[in-house]
Amino acid sequence: FSHTGLLAEREIRPGVTAIGGATLGWNTGFDQTDNGFNILSGIRARPSDRVSVGLMASMGDTGYRGSGVLQTATLEVRLTDKVTYGMHDELPVL
Repeated sequence: FSHTGLLAEREIRPGVTAIGGATLGWNTGFDQTDNGFNILSGIRARPSDRVSVGLMASMGDTGYRGSGVLQTATLEVRLTDKVTYGMHDELPVL
């Protein structure tokens, strides 16, 4: 899914960032298909210099698909200065 809109981040304590924003639906660019509007929210934590984990959610009217929720989890581990392992999982709930 692609999202076009606004996204803001704020560090709420060292190593923990809150994320929030809004889009005009899913897969629409700046065209608001069928009055789509979504709220984005999430949190990202960096427990060390080499590890980052994140949880995000997009919820609301997706536009052409109707209402729904997309939950996303990410993991990033820097194994060496030149090698990074990343994992990303999405769970759409329509």
